[in-house]
Amino acid sequence: MATVIKPKRSETPSQIPGAGSLAVGELAMNVTDGKFFTKTSGGSVVEIGGAGSVNLQDVTDNGAITTNDITLNGSNIVFEGALENAFETTLTVEEPTTDKIITLPNRTGTAAVIETGRNIVIEGTSYNTTLTTTDPTANRTITLPNQTGTLAMDGDALAYSIVFGS
Repeated sequence: MATVIKPKRSETPSQIPGAGSLAVGELAMNVTDGKFFTKTSGGSVVEIGGAGSVNLQDVTDNGAITTNDITLNGSNIVFEGALENAFETTLTVEEPTTDKIITLPNRTGTAAVIETGRNIVIEGTSYNTTLTTTDPTANRTITLPNQTGTLAMDGDALAYSIVFGS
C-alpha cells in the first residue's frame, strides 16, 4: 500500500508560511500558487523548486528588493493610478540607436517645472546654452511668438532702439 505524504499546506493565494510554523527542513506548500517552501538553518523561510510562474506582483507582495537591473524588451511601464479605469500614464521608449542613460534628479516635484536654481541645458557641439529662472516676486508669463526668428537680448543696441525707439 502506498504511503501518502501531505506537507503543511495553504490554499490562500500568495501566503507564505511563517518561520515559527515550520521546523528546519520541513516542507510546506501553497496549493493555489503551486509553490513549495522550507525553513533554513538560519531560520528564514525560502521558496524551493522552480520559479516558472513568478511575476512582479509576487515579488512586491513578499517585500523583495533587488540590486539587479530590470530589463523590459519592447514593453512599457503603465501607471494605473488609484482608480482602475480607462485612464493610465504610459512610459515608453523609442527604439534606441545607442545606449542611453536618463538620470532622475534627486528631488521631489513635477519634472516639467523649472524652479529657481534649476536649468534647461541645451548642449551644442562645443558649448551649451542654459535657460534659467530668477526667483520671481510675482507670477510671470513669458510667451514665445508663433514665428521663426531670433530673440533679442539685453545689451543688443539695435533691438533696443527698435523696441524703445532710441
